[in-house]
Amino acid sequence: MTEGLFEVARNADDPFWTYYESSSCSIPDRSTQPLVIRDSEIYTTVESRRDPMHRESFPTVRDEILLSWPYEPGVNLRLLIARTESKPFSDQDCFLMRLLQPHLEALLRHTVRSNVQPDEQPLTDRQLEILGLVREGMTNHQVARHLGISEGTVRKHLENSYGRLNVQSRMAAVGAAFAGGDAAGQ
Repeated sequence: MTEGLFEVARNADDPFWTYYESSSCSIPDRSTQPLVIRDSEIYTTVESRRDPMHRESFPTVRDEILLSWPYEPGVNLRLLIARTESKPFSDQDCFLMRLLQPHLEALLRHTVRSNVQPDEQPLTDRQLEILGLVREGMTNHQVARHLGISEGTVRKHLENSYGRLNVQSRMAAVGAAFAGGDAAGQ
């Protein structure tokens, strides 16, 4: 399902990969739970400055918050927020990230799914036709009259389109179906 999307070229000469396993970056790889962690919870300022990963790969980063979610075996979805100036992230910042975590997870999963599965569940010609009319600003009633079908049929085609595109609304479906000027899955 995700072949190719998560393949990462690991260059042995890159300090990031050289120190990856011994750094905080690898913590999500060892967890089966969603995480919100910040470097300042793991390292003191002195330890962070001495850490080879930070020193060589992120010399200007003062603190980071990492949100991580297990996606599939061996793969984690991650959102990393770094601060290069001002003070480290506070307890309130972490609390806010924990509150936002389920919402950010849903967005990230949707983004990954929409990048991975467009060919796995293409829209039917009728679904594309209906979404094209919605894109022109037509209501369900107008689409039904234009196509000579019932409003309930239009609504059902739209609901099925939402499921195939992993979206929740008409506008999101139109955006996903016609992103980049092309019809999704066609």
